[in-house]
Order: sequence, then C-alpha cells, then structure tokens
Amino acid sequence: MGFSTFMPKDNIRSRTITHGVERAPNRAMLRAVGFGDGDFDKPIVAVANGYSTITPCNIGLNLLTDRAVASLRQAGTMPQVFGTITVSDGISMGTEGMKYSLVSREVIADSIETVCQAQSVDGLLAVGGCDKNMPGAMIAIARLNIPSIFVYGGTIKAGHYDGQDLTIVSAFEAVGQYCAHRISENELLEVERRACPGAGSCGGMFTANTMSSAIEAMGLSLPFSSTMAAEDDEKADSAARSGEALAAAIHRQILPRQILTRKAFENAIAVVMAVGGSTNAVLHLLAIAHAANVSLSLDDFEGIRSRVPVLCDLKPSGRYVATDLHRGGGIPQVMKMLLIHDALHSDALTITGQTVAEVL
Repeated sequence: MGFSTFMPKDNIRSRTITHGVERAPNRAMLRAVGFGDGDFDKPIVAVANGYSTITPCNIGLNLLTDRAVASLRQAGTMPQVFGTITVSDGISMGTEGMKYSLVSREVIADSIETVCQAQSVDGLLAVGGCDKNMPGAMIAIARLNIPSIFVYGGTIKAGHYDGQDLTIVSAFEAVGQYCAHRISENELLEVERRACPGAGSCGGMFTANTMSSAIEAMGLSLPFSSTMAAEDDEKADSAARSGEALAAAIHRQILPRQILTRKAFENAIAVVMAVGGSTNAVLHLLAIAHAANVSLSLDDFEGIRSRVPVLCDLKPSGRYVATDLHRGGGIPQVMKMLLIHDALHSDALTITGQTVAEVL
C-alpha cells in the first residue's frame, strides 16, 4: 500500500525540520542518512527498536525492524530507526537488579517520547519484546498522540523434557523441587538446558504475552500478532503488515487517543481476565490509561473480573503455552467468545480504521 500523492497533513510535524530556506542545514543532515530530493515531502516515521542480546525476548527484533522499515519505505514514508533499552526480569529476578525493572518502563517511555518530539516525526512504530517494552512503548504512544502501532517480538517456543512443555518458570520451579529433594541435580540441569530453546518472550501467559494480548485487544497491534512465535515466518510478515497499517493510519490521521478510549481499556481487561493474564497488567494498564487521560481504577478490574471467566488453561497456572493458544485461534478467537457473550465493546476503533467487530 503506497501513497504516490501526499497530503500536507501527512508530514505536518516533520515539515518543521524539512521545509523552508532556513531548514537547509536540517535537510543537509538528513541527506547524510539517506534522504534525497524527493523525500522531504514524505512523512517521517520513527522506528523504536528494542533489540538487544541481553535477553531472548529481544534478540530477534532486528529482523522484525528490518521488515517493518522495508514495508514503510515501500508505502512511501521515510522510516528512521533508533534504539531503546530493555532489562530482563527473568535474569535479574532474585537480585538487586530487579529494582530496576519497573524503572526501565519509564526510561523506555521517556526515550521514545524524547526522540519523537525532538525529531518532529509524523508516526511511530515501536518494536519490543520483554515485559516492560510493551507498557513503556504504550505510555509513550499515549503521550505523543501521533499515528502509532506496536509490533510485538513474539513468544518463545516451549522447551521439552520428560514429556513436559517447559517455560522459564519451569526452571524456577525446578530449583524448588531440587531444594525439596524431589528431583536430582542432573534433572535440574536438564530443565535449565531446555527451558528456553530460542528467541522470544517467556512462553506462558506471563507479563509479556499478557501485555501483547492486551495491546491487540485495544487495537494498537494487528490481529493474531500477540501470540505468534518469535522465530516463525508469520511474525516477520506481521511486522511488514504493521508498517503498511501505520502508513495508512498516518494518511488517515488515526490517532492513539481515538483508539485508547475507556472502551478499549475495558476490552483489554476482559481479554486479560479471559486468558488468565499476569497481575502486572493491572499496574501497566493503569499507567497507560493515565498517560491517555482515561479514567481507570482497581474497581474497574474487579467489575470486569466478576463477569468474565477464565477461558484459557495457560501456564503458569494451567497446562498450555502461548503458541498453543495461537494454534487455537489466538486473541481474536478469545475476543469472538467474549463478543458473543456481550463482554466486549464491538464498536471500539482499531489502528486499521476498522472497529473491533469488523476485525473479528
């Protein structure tokens, strides 16, 4: 999807740095990073890339970023990539380092907002994987209120040992089992070796997959994208489609606060309850709502909890992992079930310009 003729509103922010005689120095610097004569009328898109080798959650993000950038270019925009941080809860757990986990959410939000405001970009595509990447990016998106989309790095595939699916929590549990003399040291080592077989965020319905599901439910990521495996081709394809969707949203000026309404947050809470999501969703959704100027409280979670049952038998409390949910139809299937039982707002807007009902 490309736009051969741009409307002035498409680059209304970036015109600040690309138009006029006095902006010749600005354009000179942009030429050094790949802009040509015909590019200064195109909307500039910031691509916030959370890639790092610190955690398996984020190690695959460069590939997704590259696919999104190529798609954005093909759609007629000028993507500009910058990095933002991550820390791994799984690695810092049980150490002083864990005190930095929640702080990292604010650093991520502030860094994204800083770049987007300083560079006067017209849109934002954020790519993240680990727990605080999602709420950090969403807080920034809500504050900025420029056309934006979130691309989730994807879930890790399950490890396997002794006929059981493994996640990172399996390793934590194995430590307890070893200390209780229920398994041997060799069995503990085998779980450790197999629990995290590749790239992707922790495989159960832990914080990362919970927040990716909530963002999909709110309409700021594409359908099915929140439960895809990080290493599967469909995840990279979804990143490319996300670039297309963002370019269209810029053209139509679909803004985050048109999407992040009270109804969107209620939809997200309903999905979190249905999938048996992490209690950290309460902390993060309240923060995102605050950034979006939407009134939300603990009582709202309790009200929705009272009428939405747990529909998914997912780890850590259940048997299955996120890739199993994906094979069963993913978050759209969960949302269809909720919609049938009037537990979802069908008229809430999504980044594609469609309502929830139209998407489903």
